[in-house]
Amino acid sequence: MTRETRAAVEVEAYESARAAYLRKLNTRSRKYLDEFIGLKCSADMLAAGLFPNSKEVTESFAAYYALRHVRPVLDLSDPGITLYCIGDGTQPRTAATFAFRSAWQCHSIDPRLKVVGKHPRVQRLHCHAWTDREFVQSHTAETFASLCPVVVVAVHNHGSLDPLVHVISSPQIVVVSIPCCVEQTITTPGTGEKIRPDREYQDMGIWSPKRTVKIWNSVP
Repeated sequence: MTRETRAAVEVEAYESARAAYLRKLNTRSRKYLDEFIGLKCSADMLAAGLFPNSKEVTESFAAYYALRHVRPVLDLSDPGITLYCIGDGTQPRTAATFAFRSAWQCHSIDPRLKVVGKHPRVQRLHCHAWTDREFVQSHTAETFASLCPVVVVAVHNHGSLDPLVHVISSPQIVVVSIPCCVEQTITTPGTGEKIRPDREYQDMGIWSPKRTVKIWNSVP
């Protein structure tokens, strides 16, 4: 084989591998939009004005995907499970995603929320126009005590995870965070030692450069 022929073969192999990678990447990056289009409740989500663009869909659906793969698996049909979404945005996008796709009691917490109280279009969705610290201070300890698992989700949250996580009393506290400009950590009360997530990965289905997903299966 001549040098020219070898070079041509190498270029062809490179182009073939590059094309295969791009096909795989494009398929993965569309997965949440394809999932959204296929849902029976997608029309109701749009009617509720939850998502202004595709990027927001991918972020909320990535959080839902992460919870579906937590071990031990949480029962989406269990009405005893409580979900808190902190830093949810002007619309309760991520909390509503779980309310539509589970039987959980879902709370959206963000001082910018335009809806307050029970959402008029979404069952089991409660909206709180407070910071997470204000939310904690406005409720008693009994509010955060549960015999069932409690889930905390933070998608591009601009605050800390500790204020809410530290007041929850539950046999299992599951936390999912997709950080952006503020580091998302959980610390041990008293010592301040950081608790490492059980899993951390890059989700290429999120249409944002901030696509790291962190999962704590059970915060002690």
